[in-house]
Amino acid sequence: MINPTFTILDHQQWIGRLAYIFFGIILPPSIPKFYLSTRTDSGQIIEEVLMPVDTTDLFNELCVVEDQESLLIVLKRWANRYSIFDLVQAQGFTAKELKNLHPPSYIKELSWKHSEWLIATIKEIRSAHLQKRETMNLEEYYDFIERIRENLIKAEDRVERDAQTLYSLCAAYHLFITKTPVHMVGTPFPGGFKVQKIGEEYFCPVKEKQKDVPEALCKFCVAKQLKI
Repeated sequence: MINPTFTILDHQQWIGRLAYIFFGIILPPSIPKFYLSTRTDSGQIIEEVLMPVDTTDLFNELCVVEDQESLLIVLKRWANRYSIFDLVQAQGFTAKELKNLHPPSYIKELSWKHSEWLIATIKEIRSAHLQKRETMNLEEYYDFIERIRENLIKAEDRVERDAQTLYSLCAAYHLFITKTPVHMVGTPFPGGFKVQKIGEEYFCPVKEKQKDVPEALCKFCVAKQLKI
């Protein structure tokens, strides 16, 4: 008989709390390596690294989308394949990227908001249905896909590539299915400004500044520049 247990390294308590809030999962919060440890009847312990979603296959499917319906089918299929462990690993990459920002209180707030966005988006995609079919701007969509491809090429390792692919899946849902901003309302930016929703419109404090940055997705975002 084999008794499986999870051994997870490097603690990040906030992602564990969010996992419980959104998925009802009590997860020892950790990043970024995950091992499935099994003990045989003879007492031998076997450790196997949990492999992430195949990002190449996901990206290839995103490249053949023809409309909102086919895009949502791809997004739902892959969102259901991502485990909470994949999400935590992606958050480990994000935490590393944010560690040099200041002050620490800003890092904490941004990390929490990003975690909330990621988990809430995956949960929403899994249960999403098109309320009405709208014409999708395929020229803009494939421009978006090309931007994603360029970012993946620049990824330094598999962890970064996997995280970028997961974030791209979430971004595609917001940009082309729900027509909402890449960053959720309340996301903080330096200077104390945040993404806002005023009436039926969204506003971002850095839209004009970031829209021409090669790695950013701001040019595709529905948010308008917030007047500061």
